[in-house]
Amino acid sequence: QFNPRDLLAATMTELKKSDSMFAYFNTSNQQFPETARWCLCAIKNLTRPSKDPLAAHAVIDTGVVPLILRIVIVNRSGEESAGSSNATPKPSEPLEQNSAEADFNNPMGWEANSMQDAALFSLLNLSTTHPARHYLKEVDAVHVLSMIADFPTTNNSAVPQSEDADPQVANQDFQCLKARMALAYLVGGEGHYGQSKSRGSSFPGHPDESVLLIMASEAAQLEELLSNTLHQRAKEGPGGYSAATFTVKGVLFGIRCLLTNNLNQNTFSTTCGVKLNCLLMKALAQHAIQRVLTIDAEAAEHAAFSLYLLSSFGFSSPFLTTNLEGD
Repeated sequence: QFNPRDLLAATMTELKKSDSMFAYFNTSNQQFPETARWCLCAIKNLTRPSKDPLAAHAVIDTGVVPLILRIVIVNRSGEESAGSSNATPKPSEPLEQNSAEADFNNPMGWEANSMQDAALFSLLNLSTTHPARHYLKEVDAVHVLSMIADFPTTNNSAVPQSEDADPQVANQDFQCLKARMALAYLVGGEGHYGQSKSRGSSFPGHPDESVLLIMASEAAQLEELLSNTLHQRAKEGPGGYSAATFTVKGVLFGIRCLLTNNLNQNTFSTTCGVKLNCLLMKALAQHAIQRVLTIDAEAAEHAAFSLYLLSSFGFSSPFLTTNLEGD
């Protein structure tokens, strides 16, 4: 019998024996790009958050995650390969490249359902699974994801006023938001107040929590994402998503993880504090009163704890909108 996991694991073993696995990723020089895109989309769908982490374990066991990380490496011009040519590079190490290819792989060109979009979604899905987080840290996923999340600031490409006019900026912002959410799960998802501590707490090189810091534009995007997900709405156009792309629990957990950083608490409060408070209260009400199936006890806990973490800032100003304050 053919076992997809064993077949993929055998293929990855063969690739590790050659240099092809660590070659510079260039979508214009792929032998079967549509097949690769289809496979990545399949991995993305298989790793969607669920109560059973079997798919996440299977993907990790195949050894394909370092290759997925390669696909979303953000390349900058002028970088040279780190280490000797005989050494096996880590996923986050810059690769040998020429100046013509240097700016090719960046979030501005990662359109919906592209290879990079599917690869980043796969990493986002894996990072929501508790058993997968330790492994993702071991393969340097935190550094790779931080290069994506910080791309607008490090490359001076954050131009909010032109987002509606420039589809590339909208694509970039969406991809960077996905990377920031994955970082939130990996770095802010355990070991903080009100969270369980990882059994692998002895893991050397604890990730730098500065990767959790968000800009005001990211806070507004997360508030919009929570609103759309909570109301089962899609977002049209570049940088958009369907109503089923994200789960309410996943978005609430991402916000809770980001709020473990005190600076983010202030950013959320000053940017969209009142709107976010209303959405968090609505999520609690839908669980406690309306019994909405998409908001279980765990999702309600994320909402309640987010309100608690916002209380130092979000409650110092009007907590709800003015038309509800008198009720």
